[in-house]
Amino acid sequence: MDVDWAGLDRSAKSIGGEQNLLLLKTKVRYDVVTLDDAVPVDDGEGLANGGWFLGPPGWMLFIEGSDAQMHSWVDELAAKLSDAGVEGILTGARTVGPPAWGRDLYRLPGLSALFGYQPDLELVPQGWACGPDVLDRVVDHGVEWLCADGAQVQADIRLRADFWASPVSAKAILRSQVLDDNISVARSYHRERQEMRSIDIWWPGLVTLISQSELVDRREAVQTYARP
Repeated sequence: MDVDWAGLDRSAKSIGGEQNLLLLKTKVRYDVVTLDDAVPVDDGEGLANGGWFLGPPGWMLFIEGSDAQMHSWVDELAAKLSDAGVEGILTGARTVGPPAWGRDLYRLPGLSALFGYQPDLELVPQGWACGPDVLDRVVDHGVEWLCADGAQVQADIRLRADFWASPVSAKAILRSQVLDDNISVARSYHRERQEMRSIDIWWPGLVTLISQSELVDRREAVQTYARP
């Protein structure tokens, strides 16, 4: 198992703080159990923030700690992956920001639509609580709305890093994250409309759709929120 330290340094600088987002580049699709079993543990206080998860570029893993801690920890992780028969390169995930033309869209006032769904259970510690059928409808409609007229979508991984994603990948990430966490987010950019759209799915059953643009007529934007 090779380690791309330049890629890891680049990822750490783009994310900021004492954290990094590892990316495993392989030619073989390994199962998550094999990868999780290779994660070093130090009396239950390892650097990994959760287990491996599948993002648009491949299997990824968040780690947190000082530079010295992360350096030795990554060496140990690479050795354990090799012992498990995993072949490839351990590097840093190449995160992305908004396209250059769309960076000012964040500063525009947004038009938001908030939808609430009745939870199936009275008390739910975290994650989506309104049933899988409702979640499927929310995710399908939300991503279709994001990608309307060929807009490009970005998946937000745990509110820390964004990646360009296909509509299919964006739906999978939204579903998996809202089941494990309290929020799941994706956004899209449409250059001709000069518009950024966002979907936020919150625990236990709240969904927000947001449109930010100077060119889109507000009445037109409102009509796009609801499925005909």
